[in-house]
Order: sequence, then C-alpha cells, then structure tokens
Amino acid sequence: MKTENRNTLLETILVKLNPSDLVSRENRQLIIARIENFREQTGLNHRQFGDRMRQEIVGLRSWLSGTCDLTVETLADICCIFGLTLGDLVLERG
Repeated sequence: MKTENRNTLLETILVKLNPSDLVSRENRQLIIARIENFREQTGLNHRQFGDRMRQEIVGLRSWLSGTCDLTVETLADICCIFGLTLGDLVLERG
C-alpha cells in the first residue's frame, strides 16, 4: 500500500473520531493503570485480585485491558478491596 493511500485512510479514520471519545478512552486507561498500580502495591497477583473481585480471570482481563467497561459498582468493589474512595481511584494526587 502506498504511503499516500495510508495517509488518506488514517485521515478518514481520524475525522470520524470524536474528541470526547478520545478523552474518555484516555481516562479509562488512566483508571485501569491506577488499579494495576494499587494491585501491585498491595502485593496481589491477578488471580488473587480476581478472587477478591469474585471474577474469573477472563473477565478480569477484559476489565484491565479496557475491552469491557467498568461499572460504578465494580469500581466501588475495587475501592473496597484497596481501602480507597472513588476519588482516590480516579484523582491523581501530586
């Protein structure tokens, strides 16, 4: 495929993207990264974390990969495991 054709395809895709979709995806990725950070800080491996969440490893991977959206209830459960508030989970403290 010629570079010119690839650029045209990329431009076509980018035009269809809504900026708010990009921000939303970025925010989800930041929250997932923070969950992973808290999981590592507490010394839980993925299986232990999944057990505490009462979630099979496949479902846990879906959450942590961003292919499955986290609900408020799920985020609240995660906060309980780590002893956090939702604010702690979503707000970066400097």
